[in-house]
Amino acid sequence: MEKYKLESEYSTLLLDPNFIKLELLYQKPNIFSALRLAHHEIRHSNFLGWLLDPNQTHGLGSKFLKLVLSDILLDERAKGISVTTVGKLKLEKAKIFREWKDIDVLIKIEDLIITIENKVWSAESKHQLQKYKNIIDAEFGASRKVFVFLTPFGIEASMNEDYISYSYKRIVSILQLITNSYYEAISSSVMVYLKDYIETIKTNFMANGDVNILAREVYLNHKELFDFVFNHTPNPLNELQEYFTKKLATLGWVPRTSNKHYVRFLPHSLNNIIPNNSTTWNKEAFLFEFFIKTERVGFHFTIPPGDGRTREILKNALSDFEAIVMDANEEYYCFNWLAKELEDIESFSHDEIAMDEYFGEFLSQVKSAVTHAEEKILAIKDDLIVTSN
Repeated sequence: MEKYKLESEYSTLLLDPNFIKLELLYQKPNIFSALRLAHHEIRHSNFLGWLLDPNQTHGLGSKFLKLVLSDILLDERAKGISVTTVGKLKLEKAKIFREWKDIDVLIKIEDLIITIENKVWSAESKHQLQKYKNIIDAEFGASRKVFVFLTPFGIEASMNEDYISYSYKRIVSILQLITNSYYEAISSSVMVYLKDYIETIKTNFMANGDVNILAREVYLNHKELFDFVFNHTPNPLNELQEYFTKKLATLGWVPRTSNKHYVRFLPHSLNNIIPNNSTTWNKEAFLFEFFIKTERVGFHFTIPPGDGRTREILKNALSDFEAIVMDANEEYYCFNWLAKELEDIESFSHDEIAMDEYFGEFLSQVKSAVTHAEEKILAIKDDLIVTSN
């Protein structure tokens, strides 16, 4: 694009009323954005637990709890209780527990127990839902029990015969109903929290918040300018990929496949003993991996689909680590999930010393996990060599 045309397009953008609205809207204070809570699962559970508790300081009483229950109990998997009985429950005596025996949110109303497992972006761990069900069955044997799997889009749980799928979209609908119907009875400070939370969910989960909608309009009206800028903008993801690739040499690890979203590797000691009998990547049956996203850098090690005997040998060797099943067919096993949230990374991603300081603790955890897993795999290397022949 010629210099004059670029300047002309930019001037037009600055005078676009939608762009001015977008700029003002994006700068509008939001408590959840200010505290960087949008992608933190535990923070969402805390806020929802606060809203569900009739005796908390929000002043909503049992309104939110009653509407959520009315929504959930419509599902046929809510066994032993009907939505028509909600009005008979003593909701004002409800007890809300957070992280009780690792359960995200537990609601106890008389003999009714509602278990909510909240998954914002993380994957469901293998046997996690069964574990929670076993705990509830053992602790509250004679009670009526309802199990809920809450995700941004209401995806089905692995135990979908027991767990009711519920979405943040429904949470938004209920909160909007409350703010529209009870606005005169809600304090101004609580109203701010509710509206901020609604916008946070719509923007970050559903991509249909006011910011998202206006941003799409501005982009379509100035597509040529934005495409030019995007094509000439330094990409922090690329710089992160280069940084972690460089770290492999420093730490004595052998690089494998990589791109701007992931960096895979093996320690030198494992480089020649991992069989090449998987059906993915470059055939490796096991790899360590940094994965790079806009909001976080993560790490895990993975057993991909492939030879059944190799997979069993590796799974048994790594039984000390918690495994996460990445899909319903249990084809991918990911172990020792670690994550580092990215904050203002653009401001220093070009500075290796600053990056070392920023990722120091995270890399220390990664090194410890790699060393532990390396020892476990070396202990069964003879079995692996047999499977590769």
